[in-house]
Amino acid sequence: MLRGAMLCSLLLLPAIVGCASAPDSENQGRQPPTCAQRLVWFFPDRGMDLLDVVSLEISAGYGLGVKRRVTDWLHVPTLSAYRAWNLFSWNYGRRFAWFSENEEYAAGLLPLYWYRSEFRGRGAGNQSFHASPVARLGDEIYKTGRGDPWAIGGYYGPPLLGPRIAIDLHPVEIADFVAGLLTVGFIDICNDDWPGS
Repeated sequence: MLRGAMLCSLLLLPAIVGCASAPDSENQGRQPPTCAQRLVWFFPDRGMDLLDVVSLEISAGYGLGVKRRVTDWLHVPTLSAYRAWNLFSWNYGRRFAWFSENEEYAAGLLPLYWYRSEFRGRGAGNQSFHASPVARLGDEIYKTGRGDPWAIGGYYGPPLLGPRIAIDLHPVEIADFVAGLLTVGFIDICNDDWPGS
């Protein structure tokens, strides 16, 4: 019974904390959407919320290692160095990128984690992020909406040269979809509904 309650509270934690990419400072001075706007945008918003649940990246390149995580505070042993050219990616924060270049280095075990990543090219812009040694919600990668600290997933591919597939599941986005569905868009955990976002 206690184990079930602890598991339930752990699964609800992302929904309680919310998206790291929705800082209040961005919303100052904006008018909330009207009831009519919420109704008009209800189906497009729920569709986008559903797409946000999973991020997918298909790339080709060279590197070594594998990355697996259950949130950014629980890394299954991770050690990787990878340089890839993204053929397609739908990333956290509704970023679509194609034919961009990504160079990434990561090492981690349980809560300790070191990460450095650079993005260049179409749809990605030129950006650099790093986080170490323990993830904090104030880290640059979260403040900019580039990363999701609550994500579960990783990337997989053959060593040295070949394709790589990265898949992440975003529990916060599941909570955002369900909350928006049940409240007709009046609760927007990730603050990404149109036209208010």
